[in-house]
Amino acid sequence: MDLKLKDKVVLVTGGYGDLGTELVIRFLQEGAKVAFCGRSQEKVDAAEQDFRKISDQVLGIRCDVGNSPDVQAMFDKIVEHFGTLDILVNNAGVARKAPKDRDNYFKLTMETGQMFSLGVTRSMTDEEWLDSMNNNLNSVFYCTRAALNIMEPKGYGKIINVSSTAGISNTSAHSPSYSTAKGAIAAFTRSVAREVIGAGVIVNAVAPGGILTKFWKNPEVGKDILDKVTFPIPAKRMGTVHEHASLILYLASDEANYIVGQVVSANGGLYM
Repeated sequence: MDLKLKDKVVLVTGGYGDLGTELVIRFLQEGAKVAFCGRSQEKVDAAEQDFRKISDQVLGIRCDVGNSPDVQAMFDKIVEHFGTLDILVNNAGVARKAPKDRDNYFKLTMETGQMFSLGVTRSMTDEEWLDSMNNNLNSVFYCTRAALNIMEPKGYGKIINVSSTAGISNTSAHSPSYSTAKGAIAAFTRSVAREVIGAGVIVNAVAPGGILTKFWKNPEVGKDILDKVTFPIPAKRMGTVHEHASLILYLASDEANYIVGQVVSANGGLYM
């Protein structure tokens, strides 16, 4: 399928992580002009050098998307360099932490009749909570606001927010702050989508249900942990970054123009 993304101007936040890298590569391969960002200048520079092997229509920007002035400066650079913005993928975020007590986590989430608490919420600090809200939720607002100021006046735009199944299910008992932020992204998506569709801007979200990133391929994680994580998934595996990126590219294309305000979850059947 020709997604007709040639010459579209795209911003992928969190552009040098596993999914972000795949997204930048795939958009470039489709002929789009792509800006991406991350908090490390060194990593941004290295990634941009690699991406330029595919296309020279790429711009790496150091940006902390949890910082409002940083975000506005990034959007100013994109408009100065490419002239506009057509597609925003709010991919950046801080991953949920691994369970501190893995044995009890798996007992609580995979076995019936378990009557105990992991004690995560009652021991969480203000700083931990606010850090998750800022990096996983406020960042989406800051980037969406800046994007709409470009998209609404010209009557066209696509915004895809990366939520998580942790935000639409109860499967992340060890990370309530992450789940809250990702759940709020889903609600934000639905609200903003209804607000701006009349201005020609289409907003959707994806809620990945397990991505087989480099983390899971690390021998230190252990096959036993990966087996426990994938056991409840009807597909009996985690999704690849290619599969999740394919969904996002489809939503970013005009093939998906009648999909509005949805939270689409690729999850192997686990969270139906």
